[in-house]
This record gives sequence, C-alpha cells and structure tokens, in this order.
Amino acid sequence: MKIAFFGNPACSNYILVKKFREKTKISVDLLLQDYNAIMEEPCWADLEIRINQKICNSKPQQVKLILKNIIKEKKWEKPDWIKSYPIKYSIYDKFNYKFFDKNFIFKKRINHYVKILKNYDFVVSDAFGAISAKKAKIPYVVKGYGSDFDILPFQKNFVGKQTFNTILNSKAFLATHGATSLKKLNVSHKHVLINSIIDTDTMTPCLKKQKNKFEFFLVARLSFKDKGTDKIIRAFSKLVKKYDAHLFCMDFGTDVEKTRLLINNLGISEHVTFYNFIASKPALNKIFNSHDFVIGDLSSGHFGISELEALACEKQVISNNNEITPIEKGI
Repeated sequence: MKIAFFGNPACSNYILVKKFREKTKISVDLLLQDYNAIMEEPCWADLEIRINQKICNSKPQQVKLILKNIIKEKKWEKPDWIKSYPIKYSIYDKFNYKFFDKNFIFKKRINHYVKILKNYDFVVSDAFGAISAKKAKIPYVVKGYGSDFDILPFQKNFVGKQTFNTILNSKAFLATHGATSLKKLNVSHKHVLINSIIDTDTMTPCLKKQKNKFEFFLVARLSFKDKGTDKIIRAFSKLVKKYDAHLFCMDFGTDVEKTRLLINNLGISEHVTFYNFIASKPALNKIFNSHDFVIGDLSSGHFGISELEALACEKQVISNNNEITPIEKGI
C-alpha cells in the first residue's frame, strides 16, 4: 500500500511521516501543497529560522529566497520521500482569474493534484486538499485543522460547496478535539479523536537565566475573537500593578493594531515587547525556554500544538483546556 500525507499544516505531517517511515515498512510520502505558507515547509521543523514579519506579509518571493539561502548555508537536504509538484500559472490563468472566473485559481489547484494523487492507494489530507483526492477517486480521510470543519463547509461559495461534498464522502475525520460542527453536517459518527503531534526531540527544556521579573510569552496569534487575546492583555494590565512582569507577543494576527492601541490605552507599553519575526520550531524552542510562562488560546477550549510544545519545554502554560490532551513521547 502506498499512502500520501497531502499538505503539511504546522509541519505536523512532516514529523508524522518521518516517524511513520522509521517505525513501519509501509510506503508513505509527504506530498506538499504548492499553495501553502512558508511555515509549512519541512525545513521549518529542523532549522533555526527567524524572518521579519513585514517581509513575510508583503514580499513572498524574497521570503522564498531567504529560505533557499538558509537551506544552502546549513546544508539541509530534503528527504526523497517529500514530493513537490509546483503549479505554473500562465498569463492566461491570471487574466481569467481577474476578469472572468474568481474561482479559477482554486480549480487549477484542485485539478493540478488529481493525476498525482492517482499514484497512491490512500490519502490523508486537509479538507481542501481532499477535494483533489475525491476527484481522483482515491480513498481518503480528512485530517482537520479548525476551519476545515468549522468554517469552510458552511461557506456559500465554490470552495464551501466543494469542501462540504468532500467531507460527506470522507472515510473518516481525524481531529484533535471534538468538532461540534461535524454534528451539524450529520457526520459525527465518522469522527476519530487523535492526539496532537509534536516533536519532543526539538522541543526540549533548557536552563533559563534567573531574572528579577516574571516574563510571559503570548504565543497565540493576536485575535480578539478567535483567541481571546484582548482578555489576556487586560488581565496582564492588572497583573503589572502588583508584580514586576513583562509580556512578549508575536507581531502576528488580525488584531495587531487593535492590540497596540489597547496596550497604549491601558498604559502598559513599557511592559510589553513585540517580536517582529516569525519563528521556526527550533527558534520557537529557544523563545519558550527564555521565558517563565507561555500563554495560549483562551477561546477554543482545548490545547493547540503551541501549548503542547511549551509543556514539552517544561514551561508553565496558561490556556483554556476543557479536554485532556496527552503528549506523545518521542513524536
């Protein structure tokens, strides 16, 4: 049997496939999606990388060049079981998308991988990638991440309708927490609860220099609605009135400017520092270990990958967890 893990959200599939190949004799490939973010590049799990946030937001070609130079400098070699098939966009494609069919790029991405996926016997994918598996008539399961179950299938557009049909035809749904949206889709009987995958070879504790103040690292992206980060900022403003403390945030999310304004209004600017870069897994390990506490997501009701990685670094984690999520040692 030949299996494809299609896509690499948060580098989890790279870690999973690597361990899968170490422990079994089944042929497993990691098939990268050409349209995904830099943080889903496999080297993101192995190399210490920091890239300026503004460059990431506005200059994708420069980011690719930076990453290419880092890989060359550190002599990182991509395993032969990682497959990539870049999509080439012609002038016609761009013209068609701009003036005639706003779904054209999505259709091209879906169709691009249909023929490739026919080389496999089984596919594990996110919801959008699974659309290609369905068209290829290959058995598949959806390994979901947030929007796969909660947002995409309920959208009244091309992607929403395709995702909805793909989910209905999936063999099973692999999710790290109880997805209530699956009940709305009448497919909760296919839900298989799985553990989050983290790399405890990379995420390890190390000695931290003692400092006179408490340091908090807000690892969640800055989103008042999705992550409840405004509540965290307000709570911290009360904390610093009693204790000598400092808060570190990633300069990332939909509410960065609102966060800066809130911090100014609360009069705590001198107690808050923004990291202006995105960090790879090894770089994030160093950040975790340099602070006393890690603050995660207060809204979802379960631990995400970042909270588990912080726990692996033996950090005190502040989050909202209504479920028990064990750390799988060695994975």
